[in-house]
Formats: sequence, C-alpha cells, structure tokens
Amino acid sequence: MKIYVAETEDVFFQLSDVIVQSAMLAAVQAGDYVAATEKFFKEIMVMSSQLVDFCDGCLHYMIEQYIKYGSEEFEVPEPPNCDDLRLSFFCRMNC
Repeated sequence: MKIYVAETEDVFFQLSDVIVQSAMLAAVQAGDYVAATEKFFKEIMVMSSQLVDFCDGCLHYMIEQYIKYGSEEFEVPEPPNCDDLRLSFFCRMNC
C-alpha cells in the first residue's frame, strides 16, 4: 500500500481511513481490492435487504397490535418544506 501525504488539514483522518478500509478489504479478499469491494458491498446489500424486510414486518405487527388504525387519510395543515429541513453533520445530543 502506498500512501502519499499532502499538506492539508485532515491528513491523519484520511490516513486512518485508508488503513482501516485497506484492512477491511484485505480481510474480505486479500490481494484484489476490486473483487473484495464487490463482494463486500454485495454482502452488505443482501443484509440490508433482510434488515429492511425484518423491520417492515415488525412495524406492521406493532401497528396492527398496538395502534389499530384503519386506512384513513389525513392532511398535515402546513408541512415544512423538505429543503428547509437540515441536520448538521456534527450534532450534540444530550442524553
């Protein structure tokens, strides 16, 4: 692995990111980053699909079990504009 360092503010953040990603790909399939990336994302997509199906089933069950609402339509009087909704990348949560 070759690493080129430039004069930027986040050199160490980028370096750690490259090291972690390289180690992950080497663990998936050593020596071939392209094949490892394809295999890695294929597995992620399969697991993501299964998680979405599971969560969807849980949500349907909870709605039927606890909320028991019919198919009613309702209007939100003044919905916010989607362009106005922003969540800062770094946000502080008080738990």
